[in-house]
Parts: sequence; C-alpha cells; structure tokens
Amino acid sequence: MQKLSYSNSLNSDDKRVLKEWKKVDSSCSEDQLSEILFHTSVENCFDEEAKNIAFNRFLTQIQHEENTVKKDRIISISFVSKVAAAALVIIMTWFGFEAMKGEEFTYVTGAEKESFILPDGSQITLNSQSELIFVDKWLGDREVKLIRGKGMFDIARDESKPFLVYFNDGMVKVLGTEFVVDLEDEDETSVTVREGEVSFIANNSRVRLSAKEKGVYDKKTKQLVPKKRRSLKDFDWLNDESHESLHVTYSMFIDQLEDDLNIVIHDSHVGKKFKACDLVFNINDNPDAVIRLLKTEFDLDTRLSDNKKVWYLSGGDFRRCR
Repeated sequence: MQKLSYSNSLNSDDKRVLKEWKKVDSSCSEDQLSEILFHTSVENCFDEEAKNIAFNRFLTQIQHEENTVKKDRIISISFVSKVAAAALVIIMTWFGFEAMKGEEFTYVTGAEKESFILPDGSQITLNSQSELIFVDKWLGDREVKLIRGKGMFDIARDESKPFLVYFNDGMVKVLGTEFVVDLEDEDETSVTVREGEVSFIANNSRVRLSAKEKGVYDKKTKQLVPKKRRSLKDFDWLNDESHESLHVTYSMFIDQLEDDLNIVIHDSHVGKKFKACDLVFNINDNPDAVIRLLKTEFDLDTRLSDNKKVWYLSGGDFRRCR
C-alpha cells in the first residue's frame, strides 16, 4: 500500500505556510509539518490561528522529546559513570583491604625447637610446643602473633616497616634487634633483649628495653616491671647441648652470676682478652662454686667484700679459655 504524501496534497496557501513554519525551525520534518497542515485544512474549524497553535504545540512536543532523550542519555551516562566509579572503589577497597590484611603464615613446633626464616628475612627460633602466625602485608607494619610457647626473634631491619609481635598480654615493637618473648610461665609474660632496643607494651603500660634488659608483666598484679639485668636462663633453651651446662662468653657469664645467683660483681680489672673467653658452667652451681671455678680454672683473682655481698674480680688467664 502506497503511503499518502501529505506535501503533495497541500494547496497553495498551505504550502506557503509550510515554508514559513520551516523558517521558524529548519530541523522540523517537512512530512510532519505537511501532515499537520493537511489535517487542519480538511477540518473547517481550523483557521490560520488554530494552525499556528497546532504548530507551536508540535514544536513544544519535539523540544520535550529532545530533552527527554538528552536527559535519558545524561542519566544513562551518569549511571554508567557511577557504576564504574563504584566498581572502581570496590576494587580499590578490596585491594586495599587485601594489602592491609596480608597473607598469613603459621609456624608450629612439636617436641623439638625449630628455626624459621620469615618472608621479610627475619629469623625466628620457636621452642617446643610453640605456635606463631606471621602476617605478610603489602602495606603497613610487619606483624606476628605468638599464640603459645616461646620465641627468639632476630629481626631484619626495615625502618619503613616496624616489626610488631602481639600476644595475649601485650605487644613488642621493634625495628631490628634480637629478643625473646616468653609465654610459657602461667603467671608472667617476659621480653628479654639480646641486642638492640624494643618497646614492651602491656596493660596500657610501656617500657623501653635495651640489650641485657628484661621486662616482666605480672598477670596477677597487672604490673609491667623493667629489670636492668636479664638472666642467661632466658637463652639457655636455644643451646643444643644439655640444659645443665651453658657455653657462653665471660660477659654473659657475669650476667648470670649477678642475676640468677643474686650477687654483685666488680670486674673492671679483669683482662680484656679474658672477657672474650668462652666459658662453661653448670646452672645449678651456687655462687661460691662458680667463683671457685673462675679462680681455679682460669687463674682469676677473687675477693669477697666484708658485707659478703660484692665480689671483686681481676686478672684472668685467657690462655686457659676454650
């Protein structure tokens, strides 16, 4: 069926009006304008003014449709942009969360102590029946959680990423050092520094510990107490030999005497070479037995103060060292 051509059906007056209407808005379709003129012409009730009203209504309708299309496009583009932005935020948030969360590595020991190298290069030695979790993060601090037992930490230094050791009673913060965290005692948690410096935090209290120092958190009194001298017994579990005998340097030997045997020693006159000696002693020896050992085995001069509380040491034959 052939489509009716309204423009060919217009009389001369309508064609003149058509030209005028197109001047008003050249974007209007000639077919649509011709259709308006054709229908208004065949109806006797439509005069010139009525035709213009119909034309203006047509222009308003076109403008509304264009705005609707533009608005829909804007809404569509805006919606797509928002969806894309939301997706990007979700992705970035997920990556950020994963970066902050990190990957977990669990280390567990059985009847024997074991040593491990952490992903950051730090070395840990866990005593028997110990458990530790290391969190390897893309961003943020390095973190471990000591679940149970005892661990010796030799931390790879990285000033941009402090190393944090968490446990039930507190935490230790460090950049690079060697220290022991001991959870084996039911009544206390201790941190003993071998080298470097750490912050020991427990129950809203903080102590700064350096080499040869020890911090003890009493679980009953909820008190965190720093001690100026550590005990060699804090490290004897690291030795592969029998725990009855320790192989240590002279300086560590003196620490043991002063701390574990509760005596005071002045040794400023002991020879420097002798202080570098590797000594062996029995941790069950009493102070007198240990002092006699130093005198007989290493030709060390010993003198006890009048109040029986201070030992003065001097000399020492380093040629008898191991």
